[in-house]
Amino acid sequence: GYLLAASVRRHKALAATLIAALLAVILLTVLYVHDVKEQEVRARTRQYAASVAAAEIALREGDLPRARALLRQAPPEYRNWEWRHLESRLHPELRRFASLSPGSAFEIEYSPDGRWVAVGTHSKVRVFDEQSGEVVQDLEVERPALCVLAWDAEGGRLATAASDRLLVWAWPEGRRMHDASWPRAIRALDFDPAGEDLFVGDDDGRVVRLDGQGFAVLDSVILPTRVNDVVIQRTGEAIAVARLDGQVTLLEARPLRARWTRRLSPRLVESVACVGASLVAATTFDGALHLLQAQDGALDRILPHGGRVWDVEASPDGRQLASLSEGGALHLFNLGSGRRQMPRAHGRETSRVAFHPDGTRVMTGSWSGSLAEWDCATDDDPRLLRPHIDDVVSVAVHPDGRQ
Repeated sequence: GYLLAASVRRHKALAATLIAALLAVILLTVLYVHDVKEQEVRARTRQYAASVAAAEIALREGDLPRARALLRQAPPEYRNWEWRHLESRLHPELRRFASLSPGSAFEIEYSPDGRWVAVGTHSKVRVFDEQSGEVVQDLEVERPALCVLAWDAEGGRLATAASDRLLVWAWPEGRRMHDASWPRAIRALDFDPAGEDLFVGDDDGRVVRLDGQGFAVLDSVILPTRVNDVVIQRTGEAIAVARLDGQVTLLEARPLRARWTRRLSPRLVESVACVGASLVAATTFDGALHLLQAQDGALDRILPHGGRVWDVEASPDGRQLASLSEGGALHLFNLGSGRRQMPRAHGRETSRVAFHPDGTRVMTGSWSGSLAEWDCATDDDPRLLRPHIDDVVSVAVHPDGRQ
């Protein structure tokens, strides 16, 4: 060490030169790496622009396979509205619904016979003919608020709620059967499977059972906090309720009374689903999907997600669950084997999921106004359905699986 120090003192100019050279090498290396990264970014940007431009030309020429291949080559991190627009055009057999302007869709419900599609907007419920996609009638709800919807089992009555007003329409006449003010904003509606009763959940924590014909109040129960979701079992015996305070309550349907309540999270429970008559599935903000025993609310299992879970739906046979987590990832669970397929992404705005009656496919709906259909048995890319409907916040499938 002494000799080295002495040598440095004798050759100060040489040491300074070496240090300067070393610093220059480090600086040049940093600049080189930065330049390489910039070149990579520019190359991928050019690749994206070229892929999109070539896909547009292929679409104009009617070469759908080439357009599809070009869009898949586009780097995923650059895909934006123009990519989604071109991708939607790969399915020319699919038509658009008429414009929802000046409102966006908050909820969509198919009638049981599949002939009609009801869409709730800020100020009206717009009903479309399912086959033609044309508007049949606008049902004015006269409230600038989110609309929730429910068809009865026969499709002859359409219940709608906007804020604190409940309207029931005779369909297809579009005639108001019932018009009543509600004490607080209504959050959820569901007819029982027989169509005899209508169940309503509201901001005051009330769950009310109304007569499905005259809509008189038959029964009610008050929970301590806001109701976010209400789903009745297929047997019609019990109702699962998602609550703002992070709890789930299962109510006996007739008379309305609590069977059990279970806390799942310090924050709200967003959505619930009845898995046959044996389980209740519930989504939470903490990145988990909880399965509870319908008999007593005991925890059956937790299905991890990572991130907020927006929605959950059970297959008709109760063997599968489909859920949507933060970022628009679709998760499919086989409840028998416990297997979960690789998550699939419809889009960041995806918020709702629904099973087809045969349990082999699911549909997801996004805020961007598209529906995507997925095969539950494979990890294939989805088939995009009905592009540009405006926001999609709920998805329902016709009982015959065709719509």
